[in-house]
Amino acid sequence: DVAARTKADPRVRDLEARMAESTDQDRAALRAELATVLETVRLEKLGEVGAEFDAVHSVERALAVGSVHRIIAAADLRPALVAAVERGMAAFA
Repeated sequence: DVAARTKADPRVRDLEARMAESTDQDRAALRAELATVLETVRLEKLGEVGAEFDAVHSVERALAVGSVHRIIAAADLRPALVAAVERGMAAFA
């Protein structure tokens, strides 16, 4: 998705069109410019996709759809881990 969005960006499309119509002398400079623009646009699009993902996916949603069994507060994490290890050890005792 990031690659498709990057390729569709007007800045990238404009530079590619300019490269296609350029002379050999200008093409090298345009190629360097395109490389820089591609990286900039790619990072922007990566951020957009990440933001969209974060807007949809949360630990609360994971709990609601059954991807996780429960949410453990940070303050309760250590005791929960100790209890889980103890249960696992008891199962093999």
